[in-house]
Amino acid sequence: MNRKIYQTVTDIQRTTRISNKGRIESPGVFSLTGSVPFSVYLRPLSETDSADELIACRLLQEDEASLVPVGIGDWCPLSIIELEVDSNLLQSYELYWGAGGEAAPIITQQP
Repeated sequence: MNRKIYQTVTDIQRTTRISNKGRIESPGVFSLTGSVPFSVYLRPLSETDSADELIACRLLQEDEASLVPVGIGDWCPLSIIELEVDSNLLQSYELYWGAGGEAAPIITQQP
């Protein structure tokens, strides 16, 4: 059986595969430079039976944020433009953001 081994990641794979870029540790509105869409990963700090958490997000092609269910323990399939992070969320979960390509975060602190 001939088996082909791929040594590189193609541009298509790089932009569609979610790679962890960092942890969100402060309350506020989180977004990326240039309104690049991103995904989030919720890692519970204690045992939970919940399957998801409702989080206020502005999604790609939406004008305003709304509550959306985000699954726990996996990268969410949403194209998030802005994420409203509150202290309650950070007390319950480690929150990570990821994207397919190069991205730079912008964090707007809540007043």
